[in-house]
Amino acid sequence: MKLDTSDSIKDRCTSALPLSTIEIIGSSGVGKSTLLQTLCRKSDRLQGGIGLSKWQTLPEWIDVLKFGLTTYLPEPNSTRWFSRTELRSMVYLDAWYRASERPHRSDRAIVWDQGPIYRLAMLREFGPQLMNRPQSERWWNDRLERWAAKLDLVVWLDAPDRILLERVYTRNREHEIKNKSPEEGYDFLRRYRQTAGQILDRLVVERGLKVLRYDTSEATADRIADRVLDTLNLRSIV
Repeated sequence: MKLDTSDSIKDRCTSALPLSTIEIIGSSGVGKSTLLQTLCRKSDRLQGGIGLSKWQTLPEWIDVLKFGLTTYLPEPNSTRWFSRTELRSMVYLDAWYRASERPHRSDRAIVWDQGPIYRLAMLREFGPQLMNRPQSERWWNDRLERWAAKLDLVVWLDAPDRILLERVYTRNREHEIKNKSPEEGYDFLRRYRQTAGQILDRLVVERGLKVLRYDTSEATADRIADRVLDTLNLRSIV
């Protein structure tokens, strides 16, 4: 896959940074964390996400549990309950958004790894049937609209299925497909790509969202980071 050669977004370093939110998406093993680290190493105008303590997310935990229970209890036998990972995603979708609304003390752009679009895609495709209920649909669409208004750029990383599965199977980190068969792994990757693609296609049409796509089996993190920074005009001056 060729590197994106889109025109740079101009004048980012001459005023308060208007380009404030970037997300790196892609399945596990594709190199999201590596790219994030590389971007932050190459430019001091970027920061990785927004750190929040458990106490800072307490209001969102209360809200999410209340929402989940009122949606789940009317028909508890027709769906499973949310997993802890899914609940955490719902909590952080709201907690990150609240934190991002506060005045910032720096002009650094925020780069998300496993950020809002990634989590919304996972909830949509792999969440419980509970996510298909009208209240959950409204909740999901509201979060998508909120974050769509903030996102300025998405960097979508991908690689051939065989390479992705090999990386997941051999790394120490836990993952849903780590102990599953290759066929189940391929199905997981297909479903994730399809859902993430549908979300991004919608945001491109409705919001004009800019999306850069790279194959990490063909381009190194350094090359991708250089191209992304050139697009944003965010290289640090050394």
